[in-house]
Amino acid sequence: MFTPPAPLGVGCSLFPTAPEVIRHLRGLIDFVELGPDGLCQQVPSTAGRTKLAFLPDVLDRALRAIDALPVVVLGVELSIGSAASWTSFRRATASSS
Repeated sequence: MFTPPAPLGVGCSLFPTAPEVIRHLRGLIDFVELGPDGLCQQVPSTAGRTKLAFLPDVLDRALRAIDALPVVVLGVELSIGSAASWTSFRRATASSS
């Protein structure tokens, strides 16, 4: 029998450029939403292309801001939902290089 998870309550998105917002809302929220695309930045790559680069210092600031609050991780701009779409993307970019 399926048992649904307990409701999380009220959440707030973490904006990596303004982690101090969570500190101000700490007594009012029950969880924090974190998008992995906010932990990356587009940087120049080869042949005039760009690529996403992970920014570890941004993750460190985010984790300090979140502290012990529960986290819901989601993807808004990145396709993290399926290995199949990632594989198709990798094949398309490899063949065009």
